[in-house]
Amino acid sequence: PISCAAVRIAYLLFRIADTFEDAAGFVRADRLAALADFDALLEASGRAPSDDAARAFAEKWTRGRLSPNEGYVELVAHTADVFVALAALFS
Repeated sequence: PISCAAVRIAYLLFRIADTFEDAAGFVRADRLAALADFDALLEASGRAPSDDAARAFAEKWTRGRLSPNEGYVELVAHTADVFVALAALFS
């Protein structure tokens, strides 16, 4: 069975991706680059992406006009925490 924690983490991962998809303040190329960087983190999640990589991702992409929704920006800023929670599901 799927745990509630797994569903919450999956939602947060999708919300991060959707935040970039909807980033009206970003030009299309930046939205695609952010999604590609996020995809790389997801690919590395099987090997547990380093906190440094996840934090660098968050710092890079929370600059500028990511979203008018401060909660979404805060979530992206805490991307490393989401990956820590994801890794905990498998430990």
